[in-house]
Amino acid sequence: MSVTTYKVRSGNPLPGAGGNIIFVFGTETQEIENNDCSSEVKTSKDMCLLGGDYFSANYKAYPGSFGSELVFSETLAKKPIATNEYSGNGPVAGRK
Repeated sequence: MSVTTYKVRSGNPLPGAGGNIIFVFGTETQEIENNDCSSEVKTSKDMCLLGGDYFSANYKAYPGSFGSELVFSETLAKKPIATNEYSGNGPVAGRK
């Protein structure tokens, strides 16, 4: 199962003539994968700091083994993708 998270990147509110003004600099999306049954653990080369596609990986081992392999549930977060676009219904500086 895969879930995509969205975050709005904005600055601190600044006082303005008609109230507070918030500057929005863009959005960030990140895909989160939840796998119930995996026997392969991601290595350092799979992480984004070393050129891979993943930001983080969390594992929980099931007790015992299946055949000769350990089996895990895993939660993998892919590297975030930042964009300078905003397409929401909320208030944005310069738009009412």
